[in-house]
Amino acid sequence: MINFQQVSASNFLSLGQTPIQIKFKSGVNIITGTNKDKSDRSNGTGKSSLMESIYFALYGATIRKIKLADIVNKKNKKKTQVVLDFDNGKFDYRIIRTLKPSSLTLLRKPIGEDRLFNDKKDNVSRDSSANTQNDIDDIIGASEEVIQNSVIMGVNQTTPFLAQKKTEKRNYIEGIFDMTIFTDMLKDVRKDYNTNVSELTRLESETSEKNRNYKVYLEQHARFEQSKRERILDIKEKITIIRDKIADLKDTTRDLGNYPQLIKDKEADVEDLHKKSDDITKRLREKVLPEQLSIKTIIIEHNAEIKMLNKQINDMFKDDKCPTCHREMSDHDKADVDQHIDQLKSKIADITDLIDIQNGVMDTANDVSCKLTVKDCGIKEDISEIRTEISSFNDEIRNQSVITSRISDHTDNITDLKTDAVKISKEVNTLDEVIERIEDEIKSNNLHIEETTIQVDILEKIKFILGENGVKSYIINKMLNIFNKQINVYLEKLHANCLIKFDEYFEATIINDKRDECSYHNFSSGEKRNIDIAIMFAFMDLQKIQGKFDCNLMCFDELIDGALDEEGVGYVLDIINEKCFNDDKAIYLITHRKEAASYATGDIIEVIKQDGITKMKP
Repeated sequence: MINFQQVSASNFLSLGQTPIQIKFKSGVNIITGTNKDKSDRSNGTGKSSLMESIYFALYGATIRKIKLADIVNKKNKKKTQVVLDFDNGKFDYRIIRTLKPSSLTLLRKPIGEDRLFNDKKDNVSRDSSANTQNDIDDIIGASEEVIQNSVIMGVNQTTPFLAQKKTEKRNYIEGIFDMTIFTDMLKDVRKDYNTNVSELTRLESETSEKNRNYKVYLEQHARFEQSKRERILDIKEKITIIRDKIADLKDTTRDLGNYPQLIKDKEADVEDLHKKSDDITKRLREKVLPEQLSIKTIIIEHNAEIKMLNKQINDMFKDDKCPTCHREMSDHDKADVDQHIDQLKSKIADITDLIDIQNGVMDTANDVSCKLTVKDCGIKEDISEIRTEISSFNDEIRNQSVITSRISDHTDNITDLKTDAVKISKEVNTLDEVIERIEDEIKSNNLHIEETTIQVDILEKIKFILGENGVKSYIINKMLNIFNKQINVYLEKLHANCLIKFDEYFEATIINDKRDECSYHNFSSGEKRNIDIAIMFAFMDLQKIQGKFDCNLMCFDELIDGALDEEGVGYVLDIINEKCFNDDKAIYLITHRKEAASYATGDIIEVIKQDGITKMKP
């Protein structure tokens, strides 16, 4: 239970520099006021500011949603401060909240210690105002809606329950039944649900994309493997073709093992023939040719001599004249000339015979030379034939060498092709790793999808359990009969002319005194006020039954003002006094009605507003 002890406020709304302090006292306490600035009227005196200061200390705001800048006293314009003291049965707490400058301080000391708060020793404020506020919320243990509807109640400042929107009703009901935890859980579950649904959608989309990629990679993998097979098959076909060529080449090969010796023998024969040819040439050069040359020389000399003799004959006594003296020759001279000519002719004949003899010798020498030449030509022909044979042998050897080389080249080519085939067969398909990775990812995704789907199904069920038709509905149904009973008890005490029954969704069925079902908005202002007060007190009882939150303080702002007539005011004050007696509450009733003072069992507090500043009347 929260036991509020006192509140002190300064420069808060119309409250001035001098703090106004209220020590909360059990019983019915009446707060009234006079506005000196408005001809002693009771409106605008700052009475509500006292109640608002409690709410401000707790939450840093006002029930009337006044802007923070307007909370600061307009005259002093700074140093707004509200101090609220309370305990929870274990510790005494003090909240100090200020504006201009803004701050939030939380002090704590063990309950029962008879000493003042120590600003340093007892300070349990967190590293930020937000975190300190969270601690205050946890200590109080009630939502703002609960505080507004069961502790600090301004009937004219809050929307009546039946006039509230569905979400506002739900927030208040959840606070009353301490079901905010389910709402918070539902928010978390919805967040988790949406996160999981988003994750599921992402996973399904991602998996679909991976499956498409997987199919593409499989096709590329198959094409790569097919290419390998085709290239290896092409190599095998090339090897087959080359082997056929090798076989054809081998068919043309011969055993030329004796060819080198044959060539060697033939070259020896050529060498012998060359020697014979050299001998013939030597004989011709050393004997025959010189002899022929000598004979030719002799014959040339004899022919020259014959020519000279013939010239002498022809020139002798030409034209019967002496070649020397050019005189006419006599017969005797002619006879001598003829005799001399005969001698010359005889000599020519002798020389001619010598020439014939030399020609015979020449013929013999020529015959020898010719025979030697013919023999030499035969030898050369033999050499040529042998060389032709040697060339043929060499050609055959070269041809066989070419064939052998080609066979070797083909064999090497086959070896290279086999090496290429081995390399191709060992080529790593880089897509193997990619495909394996994608398979693992798809498998992992499918497992994650399965797990996420299960999680989504579970969260869907949890959403239902935490939703309006789940555990909330179950709890509300358990308390609903008590709640409806209490409302009608209070309606009876207020002498209202209707009955109300709420269903599990807190939709109200209202039956008037004529037993007709009607709407809340069909009632007059006074009748609505009775209904609102009955619901408020029923919620307060329900809150007490729940045992989740209870406190010693209840503040009612203008609860009995406005639409209630004098008789209705009496009924309400009777209920309030009954609550004070039964629950030992400190109830503060802010009102314009002076006659309410007669119901006071505690303090009667009067505030006066003058020159814009609210002060307590001494």
